[in-house]
Order: sequence, then C-alpha cells, then structure tokens
Amino acid sequence: VMPGGKRIKLLKTLLTSACERNCYYCPFRAGRNFKRATFKPEEMAKAFSELNRRNVAEGFFLSSGIIAGGVKTQDKLIDTAEILRRKFNYRGYLHLKIMPGSERDQLLHAMTLSDRISINLEAPNQQRLTHLAPKKMFFEELLQPLKWAAEIKKTLPPPRSGKWPSLVTQFVVGAVGESDVEILQTTAYLTKELGLQRAYFSAFHPVHDTPLEN
Repeated sequence: VMPGGKRIKLLKTLLTSACERNCYYCPFRAGRNFKRATFKPEEMAKAFSELNRRNVAEGFFLSSGIIAGGVKTQDKLIDTAEILRRKFNYRGYLHLKIMPGSERDQLLHAMTLSDRISINLEAPNQQRLTHLAPKKMFFEELLQPLKWAAEIKKTLPPPRSGKWPSLVTQFVVGAVGESDVEILQTTAYLTKELGLQRAYFSAFHPVHDTPLEN
C-alpha cells in the first residue's frame, strides 16, 4: 500500500542475504548455516527493470544484509538506485533502506533518488536493543540517520522531483520484553520531532538456529 493509499505490485528484496551482524532475531544473521545470495548493483537494477517492463513489479523496496560495514553496503544500494534511475530510466516508486552506520552524505544521496527511505530501529531504546541486536548502537547508528533526514528535509530545497522522500521505521515487537508504552513513546517522539511518516510494528516470530529460537 503506497503512502497515498494506492495499491501496487511491490518487489521487496535484499541486495545480499549475507550479513556480518549477529542480530538475535534475524534469519540472515552471521553464522547461521544456509545458502546466501548476492547481486551486484548492475545485476539487481537490470533484474528489476525487466520485471517492471513485464509489469510483474511496479515498485521496488531494496534492502540488504551488511557486508564490509554499513558505509560500503550503503554505497552499493545507492549504486543500484542510480543505475535504475539513470541507465534504465525508472521513474516509479523506490523505497531504499538505510544501513546502520551510514554517513550523512550517503543519506542525502539516497534521499534524492527515492520516494521513501527507512532506518529500522527494531527496539525502542538502547536497553532493549542490546538484547535484540547486541552489535547495533541505538543512538549513533540508527537514530542519528533519522535525525539527519529530518534536518535535510527542513533545511535543504527538495530534489528535482519536487519533494523529499517519506521517512519510516520498524520495530520488532514481543522479543525482549519491551512494553507498548516504550514503543509508543519512541514512536511519538519520531513522529512529532522528526516527521516520521509511519512506524511498522513487526510481530516477533522465533527463527530456527538463532539465539531467540526458543
């Protein structure tokens, strides 16, 4: 469902299912034994462009596992979007994921290419995040890019499309004992202070061969 309520056929996928992080809830966490897949930016852009041409997918939501750090992974996501917009002349809906630890200039570049960006907080605060994804830093890696996005939207003129992308996040709910009040307090702050468009609440489901499988 698009921000305005329209329904489209959306391809939601990862640039790579390999990841160096060990988030306790995640099926793609480091060390889990399953076959991984990785696309190069040109391959992914070409694959989606073909699906779009055949009317199989109208919109694109691109995320990724993290390899060689958030900055390098973000570069590859941006490269994919650049190729799709410039080489394949795609003008449709594009949602780009922002990787933990991405730099401000990368965020700005991603915002000029996309209709929506998202940085998943996963937990409402650092205390809960430590039990969910121990190698992620709540303020420095996750909340800071959301603050940068809000600042950019307030202080810089929008790109040639005429508007900045909407901003969303996601919480994993029910894994580490967080309360509804904790989640709603954080969501209220993001909405009022940072202009968050939407928060997604993803119910936790245990995944085999992860620390939270039981």
